Amino acid sequence: MVYFSFYFTTEEDGFPVLITAEEPIFITEEPILVKEFLNMLMELVNLRTVSTDIFGLKIIKNGEYVKIRLPDGRNIQVSAGEFTKNVQHTIENIRRILQKRPVKVKHLKFRLLRPEEFWSEGDESYLNEYDIEIYGDVYVLNATINLRDYLDDLRGLKEFIEEGKLPKEKWRVVWDIAQLKQGLEKALPTLVKSADCVSPPFVRFNLGTYDPLEIVYVSNLGDRAALFFVAWAKIAIKVPKEVLLMALNDAIRDAEKELERLKLSGW
Repeated sequence: MVYFSFYFTTEEDGFPVLITAEEPIFITEEPILVKEFLNMLMELVNLRTVSTDIFGLKIIKNGEYVKIRLPDGRNIQVSAGEFTKNVQHTIENIRRILQKRPVKVKHLKFRLLRPEEFWSEGDESYLNEYDIEIYGDVYVLNATINLRDYLDDLRGLKEFIEEGKLPKEKWRVVWDIAQLKQGLEKALPTLVKSADCVSPPFVRFNLGTYDPLEIVYVSNLGDRAALFFVAWAKIAIKVPKEVLLMALNDAIRDAEKELERLKLSGW
């Protein structure tokens, strides 16, 4: 799996990302204009030369295959047909985000990252310094989380998607988005309006983040689910239920293993 994506920091710029089966890789250290990145992607679709360079990525076309050489020397090889198709998919995704339309994703992953080395596992605050990345066909979010709260929210999200179970806290369940206060959640009505055939209830999750701006609303749509990231990402994605549930099961397993590891270390 190889996809390009764009992580917006404003409505006009952000970071280009290369998403591989192992990990997402931020291609630049500084944000660039999304228009600049789209132009480069269009050049890749119409690639006629044997090789080209994009922000340190060497793209080499060799017959029926395309090799991507990363700055650290690693190589990723995909078929030329798959490469072109995925680049076109990326262009469509970015345009949908710019138009405030939902992105339809085929792959999804919640990636858990341990705190940086300068955090000691013996510190009480260690659990607060984990990071997560959410991505698939498109890079959606990175955030700092509390590991236990993250696991609790993952389990609650799975119950809602799998069984339709609503949380006990009534304030987390939105039946009428017109009643939402303008402020942190003002992006939700816009995102919902742009997503066809989406109906309440919308259930609020924060995935263990302690930043009040990181809010995710989820709507259950039969064989699909819609996730609305209303703050930093300002993006709506539609994902098949089986894909979301598989990602949630993997994420729950990873979080449980990490908590078990900490217990064995003396927590």
